[in-house]
Amino acid sequence: MADSIQIEGLPVDDKEWLVKEYGALTWNEAASDEPLVDILLENTESGEYKFAQVAKSYTKLLEKGSIWKNGEYYSERTDLIETIFEFTIDPQGKGNFVSAWELEDKSSSPEASQHKRYILHPDIYQIPGSFKGTKFFTVTTKCGIELLANSITVFDDTYGASQFLQQTVLGSFANVALEKLEFKKFDTTDFSNTPQKGEYKLGLSKEVYDDDRYLVWGLKSQRYTQRTVNYISTQLNRERDKPTYLNVRPWFAGTHKWLVSGIWLVKGERFLALKIHRYKLPECPDFFLIRENSNITDENGNKSEKKRKKRTKTKSKKLIGTSKSRPSSSSMGEDLRLGEMEHWGETGLQKAVPKENKTKNTQVKPVPTPESKVLPSNQRGGNPNVGKLNLIHEDDEPKKELPNTLNLLWSALNQLPAEKSAKVSKPASLNGLYSGVLTSGQLILVEPELYDDWLFRKEHRRLNKEIYTGLPKRRFGVFQISFRDINFFFVCIERFNNEKFRTAIFQASSTSDFLDALPQVLTGIVDVKGVWKRATGIAGSSVSLITHRGDETGIANQIYRKLKRITTS
Repeated sequence: MADSIQIEGLPVDDKEWLVKEYGALTWNEAASDEPLVDILLENTESGEYKFAQVAKSYTKLLEKGSIWKNGEYYSERTDLIETIFEFTIDPQGKGNFVSAWELEDKSSSPEASQHKRYILHPDIYQIPGSFKGTKFFTVTTKCGIELLANSITVFDDTYGASQFLQQTVLGSFANVALEKLEFKKFDTTDFSNTPQKGEYKLGLSKEVYDDDRYLVWGLKSQRYTQRTVNYISTQLNRERDKPTYLNVRPWFAGTHKWLVSGIWLVKGERFLALKIHRYKLPECPDFFLIRENSNITDENGNKSEKKRKKRTKTKSKKLIGTSKSRPSSSSMGEDLRLGEMEHWGETGLQKAVPKENKTKNTQVKPVPTPESKVLPSNQRGGNPNVGKLNLIHEDDEPKKELPNTLNLLWSALNQLPAEKSAKVSKPASLNGLYSGVLTSGQLILVEPELYDDWLFRKEHRRLNKEIYTGLPKRRFGVFQISFRDINFFFVCIERFNNEKFRTAIFQASSTSDFLDALPQVLTGIVDVKGVWKRATGIAGSSVSLITHRGDETGIANQIYRKLKRITTS
């Protein structure tokens, strides 16, 4: 989360500073793939402006509308409006952009000059002259609203998920970026599973996230995506000695749908999006994904992505981000990904599973930096430890004890009836099995009668089948909750060794109707080894999926926002 990091270069004066706007990008001599971004800060009390300059990756944390105090995340502006817009982009178009001080009426008549109408009216959203060149992507939505979003916001919130992908796309032309992102040295005969009909085979390099697959696919197959990425790189490389006000359009053409937070510039006519929380993906195939490190599998046999090392915490539990250097994995870890959310239009995913791990995995690990301060790396080599590598065995790594997924969800859901009230203590144990009675607010556990191998732990499956089928199986947690007078039913799969899990949220006319459908749901999810999207019997408007990661409070807030959107849509 953002409150895990302190960013150098922000004011340290016990005052609250709002991230108002992003400005120009300039070449960064310390890190060629991390241009520096001008940040406009506004004092929440006096309205005073200050300016900061940070490496591009830090804008993922310094979101517009966020408030920072003494270099640390503090809160959000309270007047944000959350809404959904739909629009279409012409594949032959270049995108429309406006500047911060652009006039609505460009007429040169004396009458027009006396009554200037700015697209971003200073009485509603004032921007100083030093940021007047800031570029906004603009489009007319299906409902006739003019939607605006800063180009950097469009890039941060829609161009993939990983820091590595965004650094690569920002600093490379499409063909060069694809060479860095794609993994080609694989043979499908080395895997125990095979691509199904219609699945698109795609290899990803080890630094790329699974969620980046859509943009990598676009770089391989979509001319519009290639032109868009080339356009970004051309702007940044045109004049490196001068500031660049970047124009960024969405990376694919066709129909778009955005869930945004922002403010009305003109009520009912013009809306400024400060954050894009969720967006609709283009029409993509199902994927058969091969990871560069695909010799590593998890206990389910369906995940080949090696877990990334978490950064080392400082003693104060605050990480120091040196704002003008490239953020490294130690200062921008995976747990700092904000607003993680499932997007509309996600397609099926099957990961390649190797037939056998023939050798003990060996990986390269950087020498850890001192715990007193974690600094991002740079290209000047000032730190004598930068670039030094040690070979370690995977088995030497300590295994992290994870909370039981069902306990975690139970604790999170128990915070919701009073709409985010005080925390509820975790139960001492959860071992009750399904008895046909479901009471609102009470978790029940369901142990399927099926005997699919996936239901058993990996270490148990190594035993004789007659032995391990008598051992405890993976369970399902079922929970009913009433939220704003609507009954919701949660079904969560027990995860043996995974920090990230997915829950299905059902709506049914009655508890009995839901319980009648539950056996079919469980059979369907077991058949596809826990991949909700591929399960039969759960499709329809009455089902939503939500992906969790974090502690019970964070998960409770995530579920609260999800239910709030469902009940207000």
